[in-house]
Amino acid sequence: MDENSFSQLKTSIAKLKRERDEVMAELMKERQQLAYLDKEMNRVRVEVDYHNSNVREYEKYIGDYNRVIEESERTYGKIVDSTAKLIDALESESASLKDRVKR
Repeated sequence: MDENSFSQLKTSIAKLKRERDEVMAELMKERQQLAYLDKEMNRVRVEVDYHNSNVREYEKYIGDYNRVIEESERTYGKIVDSTAKLIDALESESASLKDRVKR
């Protein structure tokens, strides 16, 4: 092999090393981006978990409100019914007493 062949071989090896270094630089950028995205995904997961917890808590509160409202409305209905019966009974007794007094 002559000196020119060795020179070409050295040049080719140097070129391969430069290309490898360029690819390595791109690899490092991709790894950095991946690390950033992993960190961001973890942050978002924590935020999603936080909001899911809040949603479950608010849904429980709504259920509690609905239960109290239903119980109150049912009790109110019973009170209205009892009050109507009481008024009817009082009116009937009052009329009966008036009839007895007039006799």
